[in-house]
Amino acid sequence: MHASPVGPTENTDSAGATATSASLSPPSNPPPPSPIILYELIIRQQPNRARMCGFGTKDYRPVDPAPILQLIRREGDRVVLDYKESTSLVCHASLWSADGTEERGVVLNPGSAAARRTESLFAGESTLTPPPSSYVSVLVGSLVSPCHILTDVDGQKALFFTFADLSIRTGGHYRLKFFLYDITKDASQAMASAMSDIIAVFPPKTFPGMTESSQLAKCLARQGIKLHIRTDMRRNSGSTPGETGSNNPYLMSSLETSYIDGELPDDGPVDFGELAQSSNDLEDPSNMGSL
Repeated sequence: MHASPVGPTENTDSAGATATSASLSPPSNPPPPSPIILYELIIRQQPNRARMCGFGTKDYRPVDPAPILQLIRREGDRVVLDYKESTSLVCHASLWSADGTEERGVVLNPGSAAARRTESLFAGESTLTPPPSSYVSVLVGSLVSPCHILTDVDGQKALFFTFADLSIRTGGHYRLKFFLYDITKDASQAMASAMSDIIAVFPPKTFPGMTESSQLAKCLARQGIKLHIRTDMRRNSGSTPGETGSNNPYLMSSLETSYIDGELPDDGPVDFGELAQSSNDLEDPSNMGSL
């Protein structure tokens, strides 16, 4: 008798059948790709004027109206508020030329020793370059704003950046440019940017005064944002706090106005309610050196 050759056998039990059928089943569908997130900065309140603050350290007059920006965050076709991400978002302000092509970040301080020495030299006799310490920032104040989750005038939640105490040292025409950053990511790359309208910066004697506060500014101020608020009550000195605009939910009471803005002279607010001391008359800004 010859033994039959032993060849490979098939596993026909139920476990083997299940393993075979699983291996032959088509793979599951991959998860859909994450939506592309886009950021857009919108200037809701445009600045248009300022009183030059010169090169002192006390008489800082804010740009008016205070710039207020809204951040629009889109995931595909939807506008989404990411409360967790908003805690790491900041907006930075910088000063640019009126045509928006050059940054106007620093200027030679006319009171510095280097500036006086340079003015005393005849043209062509020296190529002396003032040291970096002789330059100062043209734009002063709080240049960075955190992201605020606030209620808009229409009652909807939105993301805002506010700049209540930006001041400009020298007269002329400028623009403000704002950049959005995430402090937890690469700070060398801005996520979004926006350019303001032209701002006219006046010498103290020709400054036309501050503008009336907008409904948006009053709305945000009532939620705790520190803004300079001006109302009709300054002009209607004979009226009581409850008479002017009593039907306007955004109009602040005299107590709220005093808390945020202080008792101010007619030529405009100063740094968060502190009355500025009288400063020396500044020369015409066209006579000041600038970069």
